[in-house]
Formats: sequence, C-alpha cells, structure tokens
Amino acid sequence: EPEEYGHETGGAEGFVVDGHHTHEVIAGQRRYHAAALAGLAEVPCRVVALDDAAAIELALVENSQRVDCDPLDEAESIDRLVRDHGRSPEEVASRLGRPAAWVRRRRSLLGLCDDAKADVRHGRLPLGHALALAAIDPTAQAEVLKRFTSREFPSLKSFTREIFYALHLIDSAPFDTADDTLPGGACGGCPKRSDAQGQLDLFAGAAPAAGAYCLDVGCWERKGEATWDRAKA
Repeated sequence: EPEEYGHETGGAEGFVVDGHHTHEVIAGQRRYHAAALAGLAEVPCRVVALDDAAAIELALVENSQRVDCDPLDEAESIDRLVRDHGRSPEEVASRLGRPAAWVRRRRSLLGLCDDAKADVRHGRLPLGHALALAAIDPTAQAEVLKRFTSREFPSLKSFTREIFYALHLIDSAPFDTADDTLPGGACGGCPKRSDAQGQLDLFAGAAPAAGAYCLDVGCWERKGEATWDRAKA
C-alpha cells in the first residue's frame, strides 16, 4: 500500500506493510504516480539495497534529467550529501556530470530568505535572479524583494542593478576595510565581495559604479557599529 512519509534521503513516497516502511521510491516517482492513477496493481521495478548517500545521488541524477526539476529540491539533496555524508562539491559534480561551480551555486539557493524560496517554488522568481539574490545576506534580500511586491521581476541585468542599490560600495566604507579586528575581519579577502571568485559572472557589468560591493549588509552594519563604538569610547 503506497503511503507518503519522511525519510533521511528526502524521498516522499514509499510502501508500508503492517505499519513498517519496507521500500522507498528513489527514481521513477512520476511513473509510480501514473501507475497508481491508471489503477495498476503491479509495476515493473528494480529493487536494490542502498545507503542514504547512494539513494540521494541516484535521486539527484534522475531529477537532473527532468526539464522542470525543482532547484531547491536539488539544493537540499546536494547539501545533505556535502553536510551529512562528507561529499565534496567536486565529488557531487562528478556524479552528476556537472561543473563544481554549478553544484556550489545550486547549494547557495539554501541561503535564500523564506519569501524568495516561496517565489522560486511558485515560479515567480527566475532561477538566474534567485542565484544572484542568494549571494547577498537575507536582510538585503528582503529589501530587494520589497521593490517587486506589486510588479514583475525585470531582466536579470536590471535585477542585479536593483540588488546593488541595496548594497554598499566598499571603497566608500565609513570604517577601515583593512582592519581585521572589526567584526567579520578585513574586507580584502572576504568571499562576500561582488568581485570575489565565483561571483564574477553573476555581477560582472551590473554594478552601477566602479569598485566592489559588500554582499553582506549585516556584516557591514556590524563593522560600522563597532567603529562608532570605538569613536565614542
């Protein structure tokens, strides 16, 4: 008897006999549902014994072949492989036949605020826009999304410009960007810069002014508060 249930691998469908989970659908969930809708009592299956990591990898490979695969579902599966099963982004990329940069960007979607995730799942926020938005901290994300509560999202280039309007130009910082004693350390080698490796293709040519921008508004504000506290002292 098919039944929905939660599982570490993230599978949503399985079989329950006498209250015990006996099998889980790892690949072929659509065929599984189609067979149920058609009233079939039996379907051809391949039954294999897998650990959780192997099950996640198989599901990811199958889902990546779908045209309308939910990118957030992919991000969550990749994150489980990296965080819980010790896989490196390069190892996951090799299994999926994707570049490691693609794996890292997909996983970065988990940094979206709840409203942005909802917009992605409902198809309102395009994937390219979501990846750009995920590069900044949730406070700035919410500020950007407020501008589109009653209008459609513009082109990706226009959207990235909107993102920069919510950020700060590092060269104009009201604190010493080389001071590694400030919260978050010095700005020079920080990965949360718009010109940091991995962000170049997301923001290249989109900045409204020359120079790098800080993608972490919260860190920027903490540095400013610490500098002001020192000045008062």
